[in-house]
Amino acid sequence: MANQRITMRKIREVLKLRFAAKLTVRKISTSTSTKISVGGIQKLLTQANNLSLILSTIT
Repeated sequence: MANQRITMRKIREVLKLRFAAKLTVRKISTSTSTKISVGGIQKLLTQANNLSLILSTIT
């Protein structure tokens, strides 16, 4: 079964919660607005770090 893609809106929300609100990965995963697994959030944050993305370039 193929993985579902994460929409750009959810990616922005995860980055905002992580960098602006300083929330942990577990708190982000339990957030009602994201509904992404802990592993999915960790992969997303790792990719953002590898690409040297900052929140101001995303929003």
